[in-house]
Amino acid sequence: MLEVRLSAPLAAPADRVWDVVGDFGGMARWHPFVRESVLEPAPGGVGRRVRVVGGTGEPRELTERLVLYDAAARHLAYAIVAGPAPFRNYVGHFRILADGADRCVWDYRGTFETAEGASERDAIERVRSFYEAARENLESLFGR
Repeated sequence: MLEVRLSAPLAAPADRVWDVVGDFGGMARWHPFVRESVLEPAPGGVGRRVRVVGGTGEPRELTERLVLYDAAARHLAYAIVAGPAPFRNYVGHFRILADGADRCVWDYRGTFETAEGASERDAIERVRSFYEAARENLESLFGR
């Protein structure tokens, strides 16, 4: 299993950042590559379709499913269930960790396997570059 971890200290209260990042249907509000994120029913819960433009891949649409949502802990996890990618069995976790009253840390962890016909390097780079762009944008939105 491959893993990518990223984090960013942010100059905003954890609840304020969670209001943005914790909105499962609102990824376009905080990720510069996401053009649209639409909620839809999914087997066993909530899903979303995400239209992505930018990064290391061509424009694409991904189908995702929410697998964990804990507002009290400011933690959500989702799985990518369909769409073009050099990885498979992807699960991404977001946590917003309080760091005092006016600061927090955005914490991301993604686990996945290399898709057939793709290299490990391509799989890691696709995930890493996508979430590095998210981290940079969150730092711009909330400050460091």
